[in-house]
Amino acid sequence: MKKLIREAGYMKRHTLVLVFFISATALPGIWAQDTVLSSGGDATASNGSVSFSVGQVAYTSQSGISGVVNAGVQQPVQVIMVGNEEPLSEVTIGIYPNPTKDKLVIELSGEYPARGQHSFSLYDLYGKLLLQEHIRSSSVIIPLDNYAHGMYLLKVSHDTDVIKTFKVIKTN
Repeated sequence: MKKLIREAGYMKRHTLVLVFFISATALPGIWAQDTVLSSGGDATASNGSVSFSVGQVAYTSQSGISGVVNAGVQQPVQVIMVGNEEPLSEVTIGIYPNPTKDKLVIELSGEYPARGQHSFSLYDLYGKLLLQEHIRSSSVIIPLDNYAHGMYLLKVSHDTDVIKTFKVIKTN
């Protein structure tokens, strides 16, 4: 009986050590990319975007012959585009007034491509196509008085390629 009690105590200790070991190695991985920041966010411009964090207090830096490694929560990523794809068109697209009550004007200016055609598509926020037309002049008026107030997406395309998407706000 004493031997059985000793073996039970031995098993409890080893089970406790095993649970502690698994917890100590598995749980830190869950919060490996977690930190407390004072500020941060994303900034987007026409030629790219960047995300940033301010107040990161824990990071390490290692440098060597082949470069520098900064180990921390947020790391930069560089994307390199390979190829020589020409831009679809040198057209500048503007819409006004936005927000609007009854109509929206699309204006195109710049160099139009020799081939293909521009068009616009108006969608609700559920992705339902409400209106689609070809753009035949430098200025197009879209009547919106039959649509409910809310937010819509306006996509301007050249052939099948989307050039720009606008958020349009329709008011009463």
